[in-house]
Amino acid sequence: MRPPRIFMRMSVLWITPRAPRNIHDARVSNEQNAHIRRFYDKPRHIQPSPASSANRPPATTNHAPSHPVTDNGRMYVLLSPATGAGITAQTGTPAHPVTSAIAAGASSRGAQPVTSWGAFHFSAPTAEQLQDPTFIPRITRADRVSAANLPAYVREVERQAADSAQARFPRWIWADTRHVDPLLLRRGVRVHLCHDLRLVQRILVTAATHPSGFVEYSPVLDLSDVREAAEPQGYLPVARQIQGQEELFGADFLSAPAAPDSSTTPTSTAQSPTASSPDFLEAAPHEPFAPQLAAGPVTLLPEHPVVRVLMREWLAQARAISESRHPERLRLLAAAESAGALVAAEIGYYGIPFNVQAHHEHLCELLGPRPVPGERPQKMQELAEQIQRMLFMPSLNPDSPQDLLRALQSAGVSVKSTRSWELKSWAEAIPAQRQKRWALIDPILRYKKLYRIWTANGWTWADTWVSEGAFRPHLEVGGAATGRWGASGGGALQLPAEIRQAVQAPEGQVLTVTDGSQIEPRILAALSRDEALASAGRGADLYAGIAELARLKGVGLTERSHAKVGMLAIMYGGRSGEIGALLPHVAALFPQAMEFTERAARIGESGGQVTTFLGRTSPPVDERFREIVADRSSPAAESRAVSTARAHGRMTRNFIVQGTAAEWALCWMGAVRSRLLSERIFGMPMRTRIVYFLHDELLLCGPDLEADRVERIVREGAAEAARLLFGRVPVDFPVSVVRVRNYAEGK
Repeated sequence: MRPPRIFMRMSVLWITPRAPRNIHDARVSNEQNAHIRRFYDKPRHIQPSPASSANRPPATTNHAPSHPVTDNGRMYVLLSPATGAGITAQTGTPAHPVTSAIAAGASSRGAQPVTSWGAFHFSAPTAEQLQDPTFIPRITRADRVSAANLPAYVREVERQAADSAQARFPRWIWADTRHVDPLLLRRGVRVHLCHDLRLVQRILVTAATHPSGFVEYSPVLDLSDVREAAEPQGYLPVARQIQGQEELFGADFLSAPAAPDSSTTPTSTAQSPTASSPDFLEAAPHEPFAPQLAAGPVTLLPEHPVVRVLMREWLAQARAISESRHPERLRLLAAAESAGALVAAEIGYYGIPFNVQAHHEHLCELLGPRPVPGERPQKMQELAEQIQRMLFMPSLNPDSPQDLLRALQSAGVSVKSTRSWELKSWAEAIPAQRQKRWALIDPILRYKKLYRIWTANGWTWADTWVSEGAFRPHLEVGGAATGRWGASGGGALQLPAEIRQAVQAPEGQVLTVTDGSQIEPRILAALSRDEALASAGRGADLYAGIAELARLKGVGLTERSHAKVGMLAIMYGGRSGEIGALLPHVAALFPQAMEFTERAARIGESGGQVTTFLGRTSPPVDERFREIVADRSSPAAESRAVSTARAHGRMTRNFIVQGTAAEWALCWMGAVRSRLLSERIFGMPMRTRIVYFLHDELLLCGPDLEADRVERIVREGAAEAARLLFGRVPVDFPVSVVRVRNYAEGK
């Protein structure tokens, strides 16, 4: 029996406050549950688990729906490698355990790629079945599909689901979307739903460290070491193939016969797939299937070690979610994170439309002609020589921060670094000398800016990351602890304004730039249930609403700029200067929001963990943190302990708000992508796609005639994302929508 943790409760609390009745009513749980089902495509009738419902809070609380949401009726398809170098010989044994790279379908250096896949169809288990530790899903069909035929197979499964009476798309289960989805995108196949085992595992592993024990999970297969292949040059276009045509780039051709396999008995090539098995899928339009080695149900593959370990890993994740304290929230988070993985894969594959010629012309305006390797661009060289003359150092290398700092200090510039903000602060320190000081540092600031463009987004960057009219970055879903995305290549999250003008829509298409308006303060209003903050946020400009409310109440936040600073102080911390003077006014206006973030900060300062609304958990502290905070042996040690604790408190203060905002953004993009895939215009599928995502901003590109529909989808998707998370709350989540030809015009 687990020992009690009464003494830790205050520091490890699941940060989800109770809702006051004046904002949330008793219908919020049912309404939220309904919207979760719409996003996750749940069945219409949901039954709570008899074994666990007794200990759950009543439906009248503000918590997410308290009864476990099952997914009965959903068809899952586990996609697993079936052949490939080292798979059968080096997996499932003590000497050679299953590796994440093989399970994900990635081959090691020098090894042959996966040549065939296993597709295992099964229905979603109920909550009662998941409570049985011996339960194994019943495989209703198992198909062996060659790598060449995999895209056509997936397309046909999706088509048959769309044509069915319920139109319920299967949820594909695979180890890593980054490895599998490009194989499908190469043939123009896009799936509606997936479950990314790697991403969900990362969420659950961290959540399981929360001492409250709201999640219990131990991974079966370690997928943390799966890494994205660095292929910055993009992908060759897919040529239109016809029956009998030779493949130009290898044997990956849909009509090619499958290679022989010693592990199975070859079928006769004269025998059709449908003749050997009535359950085998029909040929996809214009992409005929070749007869498979084991067409129809397969009994061998489910016993394959890779298949077994992937199935066990999925079961471990499904059980952890189903038995958690808030299964509906975690299930929605898993679905949203996996939807984000599909968006990131499509952005990386299709790319962001990019006009290389316009980019190079702009570089010539900023930097001068492209230099030969080893030399600076012309305009940078001119600035470098000017800096050398001003500082009386002909040999100075302005590219070196250390050399530049020494030169500045020798010239009487009292700065500790060459950071732009510190140089600007020095220039503004003495009003009488402002003009003289600015004349000294202005060339340095201009050089630093040009240097950044040249090295980060110059000609070499374009050669590396742009191909066939598109910039293809490597985006990392949930790269930050809060769930915000990161970039593992291409610098997609730091595109400067000088580069955005080259992001241009192709002829006949338009870019739709849409951005959430002050999302984090609105998230705070919904989380804290602060009615005053929610009221101030009615409309597009929350900060203007705060200023107006302050004037009505006689509180000193009557300027919009002060309102913005005050809200940032609540969410990010800070007690000195202007922020410290504004905090009492903020606390007077929004006491619930203030107490909510202060509570999160106190938990962090004590070394505790907090969670987002859906259950993403902040990382646990390490022993070094505990040692520093516990050491009060001297004034210096005590100061260090206080500083370290407060730093962690600032992290947890913002973690809940920023992380929940990231969850809102995931639900938003998932809703938008789903509608773009399913809706039609003039009987034709929509061609508009999400081509870029940054925090709470979406960039879409598509035909002009779809622009009106896209705007409606984007706005309705933002409202839908809010309802998915919070149900009915009096908080607006407006988004701005601008149609432009190049990205710079929308910023």
